[in-house]
Amino acid sequence: MNPSEMHLSARPWLERARHMSLVGFALFAPFSIVLLQAAQMAGNAVGLASLRLDPKKKRLRLRLPLIRPMAAFLVVSLISTVFAEDWQTALIGLRTAWLPMLFFLVCVNTLTQTKAQKTARILIGAGAVAASYGLLQTVLYGTSFRIQGTYGHYMTFAGVLLILALLTLGQVLLDRHNSRGTRLRMGLALCLLSGAMLMTQTRSAWLGMLAGITVLVLIWKKRYFLALPLLGLLVLLVSPEPIKRRALSFLDVQDVTLLERVKMWKGGGRIFLDHPLTGAGIDNLAAIYPKYKDPEESRLRFTHLHNNFVQIAAERGAIGLLAWLWIWLAYFRAIAQRLRRTPKREGPERALIIGSLAAVVGFLVAGVFECNYRDSEVASIIYFVMALPFCRHDSAASDSVNQPTPATP
Repeated sequence: MNPSEMHLSARPWLERARHMSLVGFALFAPFSIVLLQAAQMAGNAVGLASLRLDPKKKRLRLRLPLIRPMAAFLVVSLISTVFAEDWQTALIGLRTAWLPMLFFLVCVNTLTQTKAQKTARILIGAGAVAASYGLLQTVLYGTSFRIQGTYGHYMTFAGVLLILALLTLGQVLLDRHNSRGTRLRMGLALCLLSGAMLMTQTRSAWLGMLAGITVLVLIWKKRYFLALPLLGLLVLLVSPEPIKRRALSFLDVQDVTLLERVKMWKGGGRIFLDHPLTGAGIDNLAAIYPKYKDPEESRLRFTHLHNNFVQIAAERGAIGLLAWLWIWLAYFRAIAQRLRRTPKREGPERALIIGSLAAVVGFLVAGVFECNYRDSEVASIIYFVMALPFCRHDSAASDSVNQPTPATP
């Protein structure tokens, strides 16, 4: 057997392996970071093998959307590490800078748009199981307990549930091609995911959910926008007392956690002013923050600045923040292009695009009050979800007709 025949015989096996690596990610993501990363590593290995056996597509994959802003973010993270206060600590912290690369793993390894849709539903189903476990904690420990679900912290669990709930809502509202059974399963999953997210009592996730729903409804049917306050009021009325107290705390301008966050943001701003170009370095803030913190700040142990944008500016400076913003501006531009090319009628492709958009908006809004981009579980899932609308190429059966998504600056 000559090399070309060996390549052809290996190709179907590689395609199955590529798809199964993403199925594994979708199954494990709501449960275990270790299994999630194992599936990601397997996908990386298979993807590299595919590139080696199919060199013609190597050039096509270099034209994937968001390649330039994500590469820029990685480069500026490396530059920030070189000029960090403690470069060794920053070098270890670089592990989070590679998380956006999962976006390309999904784009390369998802073989068709149909498989992207199926993989999204597997992820939603696994998330619904994890949400059920979280709601069981409410039954066991009472409504005052902030459920942690399958993770070690309620805010991590809330961040994952937020993304999956908005992705599911897109399926429920916009994919009218679903059978009645599928619609019922998606509706049940949405109830479980939303209910569990509510019981985490994580207000940043609630705000992200509100923002994501607003975007989704405005694109879907604007006339329902005015019904959103009524829906929110109804949810509040039927919620347990601890949820009502958390929701009403939004109106308290003297809320302790809000005031603490404002102090953190000011401390982060002072760090940025002292390190304006490349920042203090990834994971360096814990060592230097005591010098910049507000004297009245009650928090004794530093974790992070509870704001993605302030955190990145303090760690990576202006160049890091600009690269981070470039990623999301490029994503929104690419999504707008995809929507313009997609038929306006409701269907699976439009559901996936708008569901992904709503999830990203929710993630970014929640990140105003929480550093969710540093949370590997949450960040991995958002990069996975944001890639799904771009999985339209690279099928063995349609190489001659499917074209890669154009690059987005």
